[in-house]
Amino acid sequence: RFDVVGFSAVVSTAYAYTKFITQLIREESANSVIVVGGNLAASAEVLLRLTETDICVLGDGELIFADLVEFLAQGGTKGGALRDQLGLSFLDDGEFVFTGYRAPPEGKAISQPDYQILAEDGSLHHYLPTDPWWLRFDEAEPPDGMSNMRSATVVTTKGCVAKCTFCHRFEKGYRMSPAESVMTHVRHLQEQYNVGFVSVGDENFGSNKDLSREIAVGFHELGIMWRVAGVRARTVDLDTLRFWKAHGCVEVTYGIESGSQTMLDVMQKNTTVEMNAKGLES
Repeated sequence: RFDVVGFSAVVSTAYAYTKFITQLIREESANSVIVVGGNLAASAEVLLRLTETDICVLGDGELIFADLVEFLAQGGTKGGALRDQLGLSFLDDGEFVFTGYRAPPEGKAISQPDYQILAEDGSLHHYLPTDPWWLRFDEAEPPDGMSNMRSATVVTTKGCVAKCTFCHRFEKGYRMSPAESVMTHVRHLQEQYNVGFVSVGDENFGSNKDLSREIAVGFHELGIMWRVAGVRARTVDLDTLRFWKAHGCVEVTYGIESGSQTMLDVMQKNTTVEMNAKGLES
């Protein structure tokens, strides 16, 4: 019976599930305010009219959502005053309202989760699991001394360098958190929660080569094993991959999407089948 339930949906293929889960939430908790963010919120009016969504967050949601929760905690409701909160869409007596975009936080303002809240309510293992993560590397046993270590997802950049047609961007630009800030967070996870493996949750890791090298060196100095998803095949080469591997990287995942050049062009992936093949061969 939460007062507010917020979740994120990334692309249009998540619509059916979003509709299902908002209906499920409404059946179980009729008075909860249901908030949907992420790229799917580009279709805010559809979500608001055809699902149980109450409010959509449009843009990087950390500050927008925090302000919305504060507004609701003080007794605010959908209507006049909510129109002053930038970055939101909602229905007001059937009228679709978009309050306008809010400036996204700069790279240095990218914040990291406070896991203490999750530790206190007993749900930490869902977010920093001790599951046998090493099995993804075809290892029957964990590396020496890492059997009881947790894994964590860490974000080092926000934004994207591409304009794929299946996705949507509220803000322009590629914003990078300083490597020192990332390492401070990872060191805290290591010391406080025994984290030994990190999954980098960026959409475009490696697009800034200098930052990716700093991050790799930092992970290595901390003794962290790591993987990265969301790498563009055209932004890496064999030397880069070798450098990452030498500094603890054990997996790289590319956003290839299709083996058809026609489809890549339709999706405006700004890459070629040959580039993707070269990335895999590397």
